[in-house]
Amino acid sequence: MHKMLVIHLGKCTLSLLGRMPFPDRHLVILFCCTTLTEYVKSPIRDQVYKIALRTCSSLFTLLDNNSSYIMDILNCVVHKCKVSIAI
Repeated sequence: MHKMLVIHLGKCTLSLLGRMPFPDRHLVILFCCTTLTEYVKSPIRDQVYKIALRTCSSLFTLLDNNSSYIMDILNCVVHKCKVSIAI
C-alpha cells in the first residue's frame, strides 16, 4: 500500500513541477520534500535518487528563474534523504 502511495506521490510531484507558474512556492517545496521523504521510508527507497533526479531535472528545464526552488529541494535531498547503500 505504501509503495503505491509513494509512486503516485512521485507522479504528482512531477506533474506539479510541469505547471507554471507555481501556485505557492512553499507548497511546491513541501510537496517535493514530502515525496522524497516518503520514498526513503518506503520499500522502494532505492528509487529515491531516481525521483530526486527527475524532480531537479524538471526544475532545471523550466524557463523561469527557479534557482531558489532548486536549492531548497536539493537541500531537502541532502538533509532528509540520506540513504545508505550496502556495498
